[in-house]
Amino acid sequence: MDAEKSVLRTVDCLQRFYALLLALSTVEAFKKFVGLDSSGQVSFHLELLPDLLAFVFTIASFYHGMHRHLDLAYGTPVQDTQKASLQWYFLFDFVLSWIVFCLFFSLQMSMGSQRVFFIIFFLIFLINTIWAAITASRRNDQYAIKWIFINFFAFAFSIILAFTDICDYKVKHWIMAAGSFVRSVLDYYVCWEIFFPSKT
Repeated sequence: MDAEKSVLRTVDCLQRFYALLLALSTVEAFKKFVGLDSSGQVSFHLELLPDLLAFVFTIASFYHGMHRHLDLAYGTPVQDTQKASLQWYFLFDFVLSWIVFCLFFSLQMSMGSQRVFFIIFFLIFLINTIWAAITASRRNDQYAIKWIFINFFAFAFSIILAFTDICDYKVKHWIMAAGSFVRSVLDYYVCWEIFFPSKT
């Protein structure tokens, strides 16, 4: 097996690993929202609905974005002189993205909390802002530059909700859900060609 095919297989394995973490986190999130009461009847924990929405809106675009980044960064041939540095960048992408998806698993565990939920959110956006800045500096990818601004504003938004008492905490959770929706819509809007490349 040549080096390029080996890299593609490694990327494919990494994408499958992320899909597994995403699926596990999403299932656990829905299990918190829908469960069985003491009598065995299905019950909905409607107080967790805004957290579930914020979780789903965010993790979907994050997974899709990381999937496309791996395709673009490592799915095309590179010169022999670039292969050594590419290996280190791949390790960097692996470690940072692994941390983020582990944070997503922690996020679903904190659904319903008054402050931890927002703290984990701002950690996710902070790490991704730093990752996008480093990625943009080494590859000058336009999508990474756009992600810097999108995730920075999301980071600032979530840190305000985490550490200020601007409103009741229940309202905060709905604000976070709305903010997550707007962030994901903006992400897809400004990076549409990255998420859904044209065939031409």
